[in-house]
Amino acid sequence: MPNIKEKSLRDMDFEEVSIKYENLFAEVIWKELFKKINEEYRNKYQIFIRYKNDAYNSPSSMNRNESDYWRNVIYWWFVEDLIIKVLEKNSLIKSVHLFWKDKNHDFIYNHEIKKILIDWEKSTDPDIEMTLKNWNKFLLELKTWNKDVFTVKEWNVNSLFKSVANYEQYCLIMMLDLAKWLYEIKDLTYFETQKSFSNKRMEWQICYNFPAPNTWIETLTKINFDSFANMLVLENIWVKKFKLLKIAIEKGNKIWKKIIENKIKLEKLEEEMNINIDDFKYKIKKIKVKIPEVEMSWEKIENEVKKI
Repeated sequence: MPNIKEKSLRDMDFEEVSIKYENLFAEVIWKELFKKINEEYRNKYQIFIRYKNDAYNSPSSMNRNESDYWRNVIYWWFVEDLIIKVLEKNSLIKSVHLFWKDKNHDFIYNHEIKKILIDWEKSTDPDIEMTLKNWNKFLLELKTWNKDVFTVKEWNVNSLFKSVANYEQYCLIMMLDLAKWLYEIKDLTYFETQKSFSNKRMEWQICYNFPAPNTWIETLTKINFDSFANMLVLENIWVKKFKLLKIAIEKGNKIWKKIIENKIKLEKLEEEMNINIDDFKYKIKKIKVKIPEVEMSWEKIENEVKKI
């Protein structure tokens, strides 16, 4: 396996990323195919840079550096297309493609207002749809993480439960460790037994821990995804709630749509509040155990300090 020195993508230029991805993917999907995809994204990158240097405003995301954001967008599109090509080599898969609203990996350049937009419709749907030769269908959400710490945001998991309700398909999360050429897959029932937490690495957003990837990426050319076809996900309480929302939308009932949407939002806010309360209780207990004297009254502390 390639021994790639770990370096954040945001610190790389395109040529560095190109070399990294070639070392990882070219032998698996054929060098000529990699070369074709690589040239496609080099062109996207160069065009973007040209307009960026011409003072076009580029897409950005809240709390993220603008340059980091657009680099990540291009590099991530590149990875998605490469993973699709790896999966296409799996003889058990009939078809694999970008899913629904995320079908275009490109930018739109508005020359009148000098603005760069992403050519997609904002969506929380999964990245990829696969159809096996036995016609079982799977939705696949791709994730990466850094420095051997792997987490998934709770809102992301909830959006995938919503996708199960909307499309009635199995939904999986694939975590990629590109530094070590590894992956790990979990179906959504995995999160039913996991405790969410407030993640300081993610600006205190509510997250789940995810197992560290431990399987070589090239095994995706042979894996039988039917092993992840877990019908129990249909019994998940959030899938059932999102199914009720789907019914209200399909029936055109705006009142029930509003009620269900806001009840889901309320329950999630209450859950987040309780998680934060538990975190504060833990921090308070930790201080009290370490320094029991902190429970003294300020009057007693004043008297004792004056004796020093």
